[in-house]
Amino acid sequence: MRIVLTGGGTGGHIFPLIAVAQALKGRAAQRSQAPSIVVIGSCRRHRDSFEKNHIRCHHIITGKVRRNFSLQTLFDIPLVFIGLVQSYWLLLWYMPDVVFSKGGYGAFPVVVIAWLFRIPVVSHESDSITGLTNKILSRFTKNLLASFPSEQRDVIVVGNPVRDFRHTADTEALHLRGNRPVLFVMGGSQGASQINTLIFSLLHSLIQEYEVIHQAGKKNIREAQEASIELPTHLRKQYHFYDFLDENELKQAYAQCSLVVSRAGSGSLFEIALVGKPSILIPFEFAAAGHQEKNATLYEKHGACVALNPRTVTAHTLHTTITTLMKDKSKRKSMSRAAHSFATPQATQDIVDIILQYDPLNASGKNSS
Repeated sequence: MRIVLTGGGTGGHIFPLIAVAQALKGRAAQRSQAPSIVVIGSCRRHRDSFEKNHIRCHHIITGKVRRNFSLQTLFDIPLVFIGLVQSYWLLLWYMPDVVFSKGGYGAFPVVVIAWLFRIPVVSHESDSITGLTNKILSRFTKNLLASFPSEQRDVIVVGNPVRDFRHTADTEALHLRGNRPVLFVMGGSQGASQINTLIFSLLHSLIQEYEVIHQAGKKNIREAQEASIELPTHLRKQYHFYDFLDENELKQAYAQCSLVVSRAGSGSLFEIALVGKPSILIPFEFAAAGHQEKNATLYEKHGACVALNPRTVTAHTLHTTITTLMKDKSKRKSMSRAAHSFATPQATQDIVDIILQYDPLNASGKNSS
């Protein structure tokens, strides 16, 4: 079976593709079949992640599909056409049995060309509010999947495909001292400037009581280095900062921590839920259609997090919230139970089941297409 995975722009689109690819390979091993899996999309930033998981990736040049016209749109339109041409030749070469799309601007040209070639497309929406690209592409897809309940007809709610980060804690893995509660701050793979700025301003206070694991992102790693240098020498070993955590490091960060501070992208939210960690979510204020704020609101209503308003949050508010939760073990346990109940550990396998319906060797696949 030949399968193309597509998506791109951010890690929220890319990392679920890795989870699906890993699950497809695992299922193939059980069935003694070796599918051909290739990623086509906006994947240059995350090429290393694909290569570490032995997944072939073809980066295509494309522009964003924007809600409102701007000068940037004039630059994006030619890039979209370039992406369509690249997708045409790549799909003509691979001619897959099915395309799985995670959305994002990197998926747009691939899905359109797949539709022209009459290749069935399975599309997945991660967030509580459907992204513009997925709204447009929904008319080109055979199966519409979603993480959150949707009012849209013919949508199958499966949850979000995430990598399995459940792991036994090992303090030596991240060189933790293991003598204090651990706060894990996810500042994004590229850099979540608001969260990082708040943490930098609080770092001297936080480090007095907690051991801090901080994924600062590539854009803010220099600031993290400078913040570390400004700490008293005897406390620097309590602050562990990284530009990016690989899969094994991320597993250990989740396993070690007592509390997570993060944005509210669907990928991060469902990862946190899967490992059952209490969290403080600060949504990205400028996320398309306010989807991160909607994600955080739904998750908070479930009792699994404390959501802070990105327009009003201050360093004092964040520090107070961290301190309150760290001191209240019963509250953290309650949030942990709520997180576990929100998680969708079978999401990836359910998605694989749907993709495999299009296996030409599978009679049901022939009927579905």
